[in-house]
Amino acid sequence: MVAGEPSASPGNPKLWPLASFAIDFVTARDFAERAARRKGGVPVIYSAVVPVTRIAATPATGAASAIENEIVVLAGEPDDLATVTAGFSADQPA
Repeated sequence: MVAGEPSASPGNPKLWPLASFAIDFVTARDFAERAARRKGGVPVIYSAVVPVTRIAATPATGAASAIENEIVVLAGEPDDLATVTAGFSADQPA
């Protein structure tokens, strides 16, 4: 994998029963960078196309944050795939 570029082969993200996702790259990048600084490590972003039937909450339902551009997704299936972007920097364009 080249730093800051999506992986060539999607993998299973092994989600919790409810998983929170940002709906735009800039917000996801900010969360990933803060977590990497706090825990020490490389920022990582998972991205995937999710069927609308698996979206449990949005800011409109009141159970997700509009400020964080967040949606809440129901647990993953064993064959779910997500693309991984890791090792990017804040200077990288969105």
